[in-house]
Amino acid sequence: MPFILKWGDGSEIAAACGVSSPAVSQWKRVPERHLPKVAELLNTTPERLRPDLAVRNLMNKDMDPRDAAKAEEFIAKAVHAVEDKHVAVLEAQAARQRRVAEKAEAELRLAQADAELKRARSALSRTKQNMIHAGVPRHRLDLDAAMEGNPPLPALSAPEVGGVKS
Repeated sequence: MPFILKWGDGSEIAAACGVSSPAVSQWKRVPERHLPKVAELLNTTPERLRPDLAVRNLMNKDMDPRDAAKAEEFIAKAVHAVEDKHVAVLEAQAARQRRVAEKAEAELRLAQADAELKRARSALSRTKQNMIHAGVPRHRLDLDAAMEGNPPLPALSAPEVGGVKS
């Protein structure tokens, strides 16, 4: 039904055929009784919409009935194979959409983590400023070096902190 899918929602086809739009959306192939109307609306030939019927009509005129039956069976299998491929394509498209959504979610989580990191760095900077104003020696404030994997600075004894003796 690629013609109908490309053409739109099928409401005009439904109206011309005297059926509902949901009925048209459920068609896997245009029913034979509606084929002339649908072909006219889509500005194409009935053979293009339903090649299986066109081939069957050609075969039944000039072929041995046994050969025609075999050909019809082959065509039916081919049509089912094409429909299976179409379903596989739709499933692949759905999987791609899921991956796109997962990527967008991951990007959102990354942006949230970046924002949280910026807030934490800002809080650390404010804490450093508060400690400087409180009189804590500057060399004790090098927390970034410890956070980046460098060995931490040696701990100072209590009397050295802020110049206060206990």
